[in-house]
Amino acid sequence: MISSLELARLSGCSQGTVDRALHNRSGISKTTREKILALAEKHGYRPHPAARELLTGDRRTIGAIIPSLNSVFFMDLMNTVREALNGYRFVITQVASAQQFQDMLEEFASLRARLALVVPPEPNVAISASILQSLGVASLVNPCLGRGVTNLIPDEVETGKIGTRYLLSRGHRNIVHLCPKRNSSAIEKRARGFRAAMAEHRLTARVITDWTSNDLPQQLRKAKATAIFCHNDWLALTAMRSLTHAGVRVPADLSILGVDDSQTFTALCPDISTLHYPAESIARAVRALIDGEPVPTIDNVTVVERATVQDCRGH
Repeated sequence: MISSLELARLSGCSQGTVDRALHNRSGISKTTREKILALAEKHGYRPHPAARELLTGDRRTIGAIIPSLNSVFFMDLMNTVREALNGYRFVITQVASAQQFQDMLEEFASLRARLALVVPPEPNVAISASILQSLGVASLVNPCLGRGVTNLIPDEVETGKIGTRYLLSRGHRNIVHLCPKRNSSAIEKRARGFRAAMAEHRLTARVITDWTSNDLPQQLRKAKATAIFCHNDWLALTAMRSLTHAGVRVPADLSILGVDDSQTFTALCPDISTLHYPAESIARAVRALIDGEPVPTIDNVTVVERATVQDCRGH
């Protein structure tokens, strides 16, 4: 593949003449145009994407921001969205703070990105009006604030209810909800849904946020838990390893349910019962947003029954 400068040298024309030929502008002869186009075809010339966008006004770059490039869930979520955006360039980066987040949005705006898909480092980050004047923003997982921001997030209170009701339907009554100790809208809302579903059955809702792998088995024994509803699949795997090390059998002694069902995690750990996060529904909503169509409501999670939840009805 060659540049337009090299194409000008090969054709013996100026770059201005080459530009006229490549973009079908007037001011050059038919013979010269055909000569330049033939050379471009022969040498596989392709205009630089950014230059093409400037010339046509068609913005084809999608910027993506996540808190960690090491997160299987975030990467799988963004990859599902990327696959739905055929014809767009997808640029993904990591930020660690709200300030870095704003700085990266400003950079995407300066690059004339069509849309920024973001997982903010903390919930309810307020995006400045100056950024939103020139850049569309769709927030995933955690909500953002700002006029024009589109939050594409499932009903996380309902996520908590769905997971809890599933365990209740399998006969569990002493259920513990296990959470990471960090600030997140999804963590807070899933715990709220868990408490609401337990209250429907007049059962005690135990939420554990302060724990380590060493003391988790003891905390669960003290709670007389028969099932753990974990905030995500990696947390479920951590809990399962801790319990197995302590001699607790999963699911014979204690059932475990996670959330996410991301493709990479499932390939590594295919046995964990979980709730499928609606990544495909989010991808469809992003596509509709870009195409200027009505944005559909995001689906709820769905139960994926595997091997770590035991049915204890009748026990």
